[in-house]
Amino acid sequence: TYTLELPGTWYNVGVDFFLGGPFRLGGGVLFKPDDPTLEATPTANVDVGGQTFTPEQIGTLRGTFVSRDRAPYAIVGLGRHTTRGFGLFLDAGVALLGEPEVTLESVGGTFSDQDELNARLAAEADQVEQDSGDYLRAWPFLSVGVKLGIG
Repeated sequence: TYTLELPGTWYNVGVDFFLGGPFRLGGGVLFKPDDPTLEATPTANVDVGGQTFTPEQIGTLRGTFVSRDRAPYAIVGLGRHTTRGFGLFLDAGVALLGEPEVTLESVGGTFSDQDELNARLAAEADQVEQDSGDYLRAWPFLSVGVKLGIG
């Protein structure tokens, strides 16, 4: 069983440059409240860092992708925020979160406090960081919204 918890609401401060019509480019800084986490409760034996552990030994595995709390971003957008009336907008962009750190821990298992399992989890986390390359540094996003301009 896996549970992925994504960061809560992100906030941003930015600037949009209108290119004509509804098209715009923008950029700024995103502020995120927390880091994404993944929890897994194994139901079968699991290989961790080259050694096999039973579900009872592991308990629950908890992983976190730790990155900066602020990240510069760039967007390409469609829609005007500054006009009167009802409207829709769409933004596609990327946030540059920098070099993330992957952490893995075992909670509630019979080996949770054992040095051997913790060393294997650290090796597994290092391998995830190496395997991910640049993929965890840049996060794509899509924002769809409704606006009501008054005045």
